[in-house]
Amino acid sequence: MNAFSYRSRFKAQGHLNVIIIFLSIIFTVSCARHKAPAPRYHPGVEAESLIREECMRLKKTQCNQEGDNYFDCSGLVREVYKNLFNIELPRTAKEQVLEGSEVDRADLRAGDLVFFKPPDYTCHVGILLGKDRFVHVSKLKGIIVSQIDEYYWDKYYWTGRRILGEAKK
Repeated sequence: MNAFSYRSRFKAQGHLNVIIIFLSIIFTVSCARHKAPAPRYHPGVEAESLIREECMRLKKTQCNQEGDNYFDCSGLVREVYKNLFNIELPRTAKEQVLEGSEVDRADLRAGDLVFFKPPDYTCHVGILLGKDRFVHVSKLKGIIVSQIDEYYWDKYYWTGRRILGEAKK
């Protein structure tokens, strides 16, 4: 083997190594981009305003669905918690009521889940915005904000659950 062919083979091997390293870096970076998004909620940031903004964004998305409700109540809760807090909740309200910790009605705070048992639903869920308001999905109106102490919702209130942090006993 002459010196020229040895150098050519050595250079080719070096280029191949560089290409392999380059491709592995690109693969690693592209995989890292597909990880779950970081939560937009941080302690100290007001949960109510984040939830309101996210629900407004989702309502605009829903309006493009030709009158059909894009979300049901548990689907809205699931989507908001996934997008804002990077928390995966079960699909149905019956499963969601088993998550987190139970909270007395007097101790509810923004971000807590509120559950109801009205006659036309097996179970209905919404997200508390403040002391007396919650966001949920109406069968007829889509994503709306209602008063929790309104006669109808007050009558069918069932329980509250805290997903964001522990409930204080």
